[in-house]
Amino acid sequence: MKARPILRLWKSQGRWQFAYYSPETVLRVRTQGDLLKLLEFYSCPFIELRTPRTKFARRHYVERVRPALRWYCRQFSVPTPTWLANDESILLCSPSEARALFGTRPLAIREFE
Repeated sequence: MKARPILRLWKSQGRWQFAYYSPETVLRVRTQGDLLKLLEFYSCPFIELRTPRTKFARRHYVERVRPALRWYCRQFSVPTPTWLANDESILLCSPSEARALFGTRPLAIREFE
């Protein structure tokens, strides 16, 4: 089953830009084994340096990779790990900490359906 793509709009140099993305464009998962490998890989992305230490990479991980992993967990009937179940720890950080980690734009975390 395919997920409904998410539309992202933004303004760049006075012109509107757009992009569609879906779990399939974020991560390639064909089997439950692929998903389990990715869950192990992404369980500690910043500690084990599996995600580059840039604002763009952190934002991509929070806005796209985590929702895609949750969607695949639902598709393959794999229990969602506690570290992936919600984004409260990320959303509850202070505004100054959020700016330092993710940049000035607010995070746009949307779940795939």
